Amino acid sequence: MSAIVGWLLTLERRLNARLTVKKHSEICDKANAELDKKLEKIIVTLDKQTENTQMHRQWMGDSIAHIRTQIAVIRDRMGDDPLKDDTGNFKRGSR
Repeated sequence: MSAIVGWLLTLERRLNARLTVKKHSEICDKANAELDKKLEKIIVTLDKQTENTQMHRQWMGDSIAHIRTQIAVIRDRMGDDPLKDDTGNFKRGSR
């Protein structure tokens, strides 16, 4: 008889230790809310990185264009013809 009572007590403890549907839903809702916040932070970070990358590319393009202009001016002042040694963007005549 005491074995049956012991088994019933063990069974009752196990059943009480299980999560109820309500508690399980609360835990899932809380976890989903936290994940939503983290995902929003990640999206904001990625948007900032994309914006910074675009700005950096624009700055680099502007810098390269400025350097190319300075080189062209210096070569022109030196009397250098960039088309003569095939270093210009366009070559004279057809080959």
